Formats: sequence, C-alpha cells, structure tokens
Amino acid sequence: MTRLTTFFVDHAVFVVAFLCLAIGCTTSNDIPPVPRPPITGVFTSTELQELLREWDAADGESVSIVSDRLAFFLAANPRQFYAGMDRHRPQFDRWLRLLGGTTLTVFGRSCIDRRCLRERMIQSVEQNPASRPAQEDLRSRVLKVLHETEVRTVD
Repeated sequence: MTRLTTFFVDHAVFVVAFLCLAIGCTTSNDIPPVPRPPITGVFTSTELQELLREWDAADGESVSIVSDRLAFFLAANPRQFYAGMDRHRPQFDRWLRLLGGTTLTVFGRSCIDRRCLRERMIQSVEQNPASRPAQEDLRSRVLKVLHETEVRTVD
C-alpha cells in the first residue's frame, strides 16, 4: 500500500471507532444509574464529631461552610450521618432549619454546584434507609426538606 492509502485506512478505522463510541454514549442514557455505595474510611464518626464541634462554634460565614461540609458528609455516608445526628438532635434541628439559607443558596459566584449537591443528597438519602427506627425520623425529615427546598440564587 502507498502512504496515502495507509493514511486513509488508518483514519477510516479511527472515524468508525469514534462513531461507535459516540453512538454508545447517546444510547447509554437509557441505562438506569448504578447505585453508589456509601463512601467509607473518610466520612467517619470522628469526622462528624469534629464537624458538630465546628457547627456549635460557627457564626457568620462559617455557618455556611460547616453546613456545606455536613451536606457532603450526608451525601457520602448517610447512615453514619443518621447515627451521629441521632445523638445530636439540637445540632441536627438547627442545620436542617438553616439548610435552605446556607447550602441550598447560591450567593454570587459559587465553586459548588449546589443543584447537583442537592440531587446527590436526595439520591443518597433515598437509597440508604436508616439502620434503626429512631434514626428513620431524621432521614424522613431531611428528605422532606430536600424535596421541598429548591436551590435559589442571591446576587
């Protein structure tokens, strides 16, 4: 084969492979998402205890920062979140009451995709029931607030 023929054959194979991948990507939206297991090893009870200590001391902008960290904790390891918050009901009540004005509000430019975080939190809570009946109340309250509260933007 000449160099020109080899060039066209090689690029034709590349184009066909690319089209096959592209077609596969467009049809992959029909496949249901695979549930993600809770992340372990990072979001531990010790870390939650530290977050709750910071939450108790937070004021001003730090309230929003700690609220975001608690939201990420919930999304990553909801069962550990329920268990820890079950022992700290006043902190849980305050976090849940302020969630719409902290984590679920975009203030100007935000480096967090808060809509995506909200959806991930909903998905995690829906897919991970509480380990104990006493914790189911926490789970259902979080889910109710998340479903009823849309992310809003404040300039």
